[in-house]
Amino acid sequence: PFESKLLSDEPLRKRAFPQTVKEKLIMYYDKYHAQLSEFIDQMKQEQGFALVLDGHSMNSKGLTNTPDEGKRRPDFAVGTVHDTSADPKIIDIFCDALTQESKKEGLTVKKNDPYTGGYITKRYGNPKENVHAIQVEVKKSIFMHEGIGENDKDKSFMAKSDGLNTVNKILEKTMEVTSKEAQILFNS
Repeated sequence: PFESKLLSDEPLRKRAFPQTVKEKLIMYYDKYHAQLSEFIDQMKQEQGFALVLDGHSMNSKGLTNTPDEGKRRPDFAVGTVHDTSADPKIIDIFCDALTQESKKEGLTVKKNDPYTGGYITKRYGNPKENVHAIQVEVKKSIFMHEGIGENDKDKSFMAKSDGLNTVNKILEKTMEVTSKEAQILFNS
């Protein structure tokens, strides 16, 4: 995790972490992944499958050195590692539910654009083992002030309560529908 690079292939960090910081980061990293693995195993034991939702946020426009530089982004971007991180039926159910709920709020959804999924979806998504991982990126401007516009600079990173509630409601309903349909699909 310490040799990460930007999309432009430049190093993520200009200076290396001190060894003590590296050790602490590795400890947290290992604890996080051990806990996530335990949750996945527990879900599989309890219901025969696991659904993993990997949540992220993204800027409203593609930044410099990104494939979508300067372009407006959708409100929600679903990443499925090109439809391999979850059963295709689960992906369709999730995307359909997310699209339906988002439309009610005037929001948009795209699949595998601008992101196709990241480390969690690649590492844990394994439909053959009944582990279905989906990444969802939420556009920051829905739930916070990004600090990139002239009218936004003094409020940088301040939350927008209504937007947070909207995102929560949409994702909660989407996961409820997906989970219910997965129960039918995998336990019938």
